[in-house]
Amino acid sequence: MARQRLVMALIGVLAGASLYLLAVGIERGWLDGRAALGVALFAGTFFGGLLAMTGPLELPRAAICAAAVAAVVALLFSWAGLRFDGPHDIVTAPFPVISVGILCLLPWPFLIAEGQTSWRDYPRLFTEAWGIFMRGSIAVIFTGLVWGVIFLSDALLGLVGITIIGNTLEYAVVPWVITGAVLGLALAVVLELSDKVTPYLVLRLLRILVPVVLVVMAVFIAALPFRGLEGLFGGISVAAVLLTMTVSAATLVTAAVDQDDLAATQSVLMQRASQALAVLTVVPSGLAVWAIWLRYTAHGWTPDRLLAATFAVIAVGYALLYIAAILRGADWMEHIRQANTLMSLVLMVVAALWLTPLLNPEAISARSQLARIEDGRTSVADIDVYSFGDWGRPGAAALARLKELAAAGNGALAAKLAVMGTATPDAPADPAVVRTALVAALPLQPDTPQAAMLRDKIFAGVALSDLQGWQQDCAAFLPTGEPGCVLVVADFLPANPGDEAMLIARSGDGYMTTEGFAVVDGDLQRRSLTSYNGAMPEFDRGAALIAGLQKAMPPLTAVPLNQLQPKGDVGLTFAP
Repeated sequence: MARQRLVMALIGVLAGASLYLLAVGIERGWLDGRAALGVALFAGTFFGGLLAMTGPLELPRAAICAAAVAAVVALLFSWAGLRFDGPHDIVTAPFPVISVGILCLLPWPFLIAEGQTSWRDYPRLFTEAWGIFMRGSIAVIFTGLVWGVIFLSDALLGLVGITIIGNTLEYAVVPWVITGAVLGLALAVVLELSDKVTPYLVLRLLRILVPVVLVVMAVFIAALPFRGLEGLFGGISVAAVLLTMTVSAATLVTAAVDQDDLAATQSVLMQRASQALAVLTVVPSGLAVWAIWLRYTAHGWTPDRLLAATFAVIAVGYALLYIAAILRGADWMEHIRQANTLMSLVLMVVAALWLTPLLNPEAISARSQLARIEDGRTSVADIDVYSFGDWGRPGAAALARLKELAAAGNGALAAKLAVMGTATPDAPADPAVVRTALVAALPLQPDTPQAAMLRDKIFAGVALSDLQGWQQDCAAFLPTGEPGCVLVVADFLPANPGDEAMLIARSGDGYMTTEGFAVVDGDLQRRSLTSYNGAMPEFDRGAALIAGLQKAMPPLTAVPLNQLQPKGDVGLTFAP
């Protein structure tokens, strides 16, 4: 017992020290960005796997398995990184990060099961997967508590002039080592109590939710014929809700069938509810596929849309296998367990393929968008040129092709690229250049010297990222061809001297961005905007609002509100 704790604590110390040395190496330039990213990923995956698998597996075997997983993940991630010019672009792209997360975590239960019985032993897979989740969660919580005790102890001793804890923590390596040691020790202690700290309490609680989610799912499906599908497929966010519901339902069904028939729910009512929930998962997963397909046909592929499509297809795979399992009769629980094993393997294979040239989401997206632009399915007003800059080298190649089309006589495209100003991937992030481009891109209402002074003060007082975001919104042209933004200047706050400004912009997906600015005692303040008459305008209403404000300044009217004003007290009124 003591030996196991010492070993796990030492592994944690080595993990913390290694990551600290890696951070120092990056800071001092010993490794370039790509190499540092690969080494960091290998180290993090290796030590994470080693801590997760040591105990269920002997230390040497756990080390070999962790090293194998870490090597594969680091190589695939580095391969995928060749799509981008720099490491920062790699870690901000959705597919590499999510694929790596899947490949780092999912193999662990299979490797543990193979080391004990067989990788196809579902009871072992189920137990180890939930065991890793429980041990990791408790260890992370305990590590946070330890740091809370450390900080509290330092503050308490500091009251009497003892600063040894604070002085020790000033050595940069110490927090890394402490975190690793505590995490490893906590994992060892939880592992010793594996007969007491089990996932069965969580599983039992999850089973209680099966009827609740079943009712919600049934009501949703029953309401579809009355609600209609027209408003259902508004975007990827709708698909995300449907997919989350599918994943939740699948998790609850998995909890109900447990690791084997003896541990599964014995309640006939709960079994029937689990069967019904398993069958109904095909509805939200199928609707998610349909929603994403409609978005694709209307707007083409993007990496985010491809990511959603991948998970939607996998969700449909789960749903169809669940239905097939239930139709096979008495052994439906066992067939659902087999489906879970199969789909976990499929998920790992798909995650690996997205890191190879066989499935390059950035290249697929760039080709899709460029084809739509060239054949006229995407109008110049709807082109989101900024997105190409986020798609690595394939995006840069597509942007270069757009410049060729503009130079060949496409005046509208040339005008849009000119409005984009600094939108090219290799353009320097010069605030002065961005401000100049934004002055030309952002319509001002009214266009007077006084309004221009307030606009310039706003541009000088916000971050560069805000300016670039507004520039991007302005470049997402309205369907009628105007810029997707407007800055309205007027005396919106009579109690405050001078004018205030409202920035109203529309992003490429049709959602509105609104923000207010006021100068109070010489300082620029940001204020949120709201609508007294109801919800803020979005989509077509938002586009019409911006277009109308660009043409003419509407009259200002007072908000019809009364308030209770007791003498000497704060007034009360209805919120809009």
